[in-house]
Amino acid sequence: MNYYLLVELLNDIESLTVAKIENWIFNNKKYFKKGIENSICGKWQKYANNGETPFPCCCHTKEKDCLFIELYYNLENLVKEEEPDLFYITNIIQRTLKNF
Repeated sequence: MNYYLLVELLNDIESLTVAKIENWIFNNKKYFKKGIENSICGKWQKYANNGETPFPCCCHTKEKDCLFIELYYNLENLVKEEEPDLFYITNIIQRTLKNF
């Protein structure tokens, strides 16, 4: 799966809105679930199967699946905040793209 292209859809800083992020989350849920299935990282399996809050990653090199899963997870939680910080969200998106 080419996660870079999916994340790139969010990289339009000037038009990024909470509604756009929520739509992206809705449209990419299947890739999030598939990424968890493919990931070698047990923390995401525990999150998906048991609802456990994942610990921060301590892998030397993150797999592409994990980068996408982590971004999706963070965005899903950040848009639930009363006043999501779009500047902070934009930084997370850009950092993720650099790591792909």
